[in-house]
Amino acid sequence: METNGKQSKNLKFLPGNFQDISIVVEQIPLGTCVPLISRTEESVFPEVIWYIKEIDNFIDAIPIHHPVINIQSASFAHGDVVLLVVLTKIEMGRQGDITPQPETFTVYETYMNYHAYRPNETNAIDLLIEQDRLVFAFYNNQCEKKRTIVTPNRIKDYFKETKNIILTRPPWTMQQFDNAKLYLQHQLDLETMWDVIEKKVNAK
Repeated sequence: METNGKQSKNLKFLPGNFQDISIVVEQIPLGTCVPLISRTEESVFPEVIWYIKEIDNFIDAIPIHHPVINIQSASFAHGDVVLLVVLTKIEMGRQGDITPQPETFTVYETYMNYHAYRPNETNAIDLLIEQDRLVFAFYNNQCEKKRTIVTPNRIKDYFKETKNIILTRPPWTMQQFDNAKLYLQHQLDLETMWDVIEKKVNAK
């Protein structure tokens, strides 16, 4: 689902399940998008923030006005494991462009594991079912926060549908999840996966 983001320069992130956000960001590989439970100063409750770590030139190429983020989400079953896959496409443009260049973009893939959380922990998927917005926080390779983009959460229903499917199956181990993820990645490259998810979404 394509959505125009809103620039939010002054959002400050506070610890959620973590002691220090900066320590966590240091561990995020460059060129990836990782959802983590955090808080902002304006939030009473924790929410899932999508942390993206990239080089400065990449971040600077995202249009200041009307940045476009296209998010696709779908589930894939392999044995008893249900993978919740989120693909995030960020369109690029020259600094200061009002209209992004749709032919230039980067796609991030995120695999969410419902059973990665202990029973007494807050589950990121449960939060995403309730959240009305998605917050993308961009950090450079020096772990400096460069900008934040906020979009409406238009895929919350997909998280809910996937959770309902997951609850009909026995819990899986992390090893089973990793094996299912590797299997899917071997079956579908990123471009093909985008097309498959788009067809799944459009078929509903």
